[in-house]
Amino acid sequence: MVEDYLAEHGLAPVALTLGSNGAIKHAACAGLGVSLQSRLAVNTELEQGQLATLALRDPPPARQWYVIQVATGPVREATAAFLSFVTSPAAHDALAVPAA
Repeated sequence: MVEDYLAEHGLAPVALTLGSNGAIKHAACAGLGVSLQSRLAVNTELEQGQLATLALRDPPPARQWYVIQVATGPVREATAAFLSFVTSPAAHDALAVPAA
């Protein structure tokens, strides 16, 4: 998604590929560059002032999220509870973008 967004805007920066949101956040905190990440992934660092958001002229497209589970066998209680939550109004409210 990030590569597509940059290419659509004619940008070809030097890129560093990292394996996790945590590694990306640490790299940004160390001053190695910028990244596009979900607000949920960086909320703690934003609240602590370790990272900041930048306003984009053209925001990236919204992403689709999917819940996957094993196709055979019993559904575990924790899995059923998680699925119940992520499809609930409470989850929708938790993921809502805060007003600027």
